[in-house]
Amino acid sequence: MYELKPTGQFKKDLKLCQRRGLNMENIRTILEFLHRDGLQRLLGMSH
Repeated sequence: MYELKPTGQFKKDLKLCQRRGLNMENIRTILEFLHRDGLQRLLGMSH
């Protein structure tokens, strides 16, 4: 399991997405996937 540390820029971008009315559930789903499985599985890397 990976630890996600949101940066200041990420927080600003997230707020911008909210103001634009984007689907925040999709963003949460991606963040949960990255937290649980990591970027390696997303990209199909075996090591």
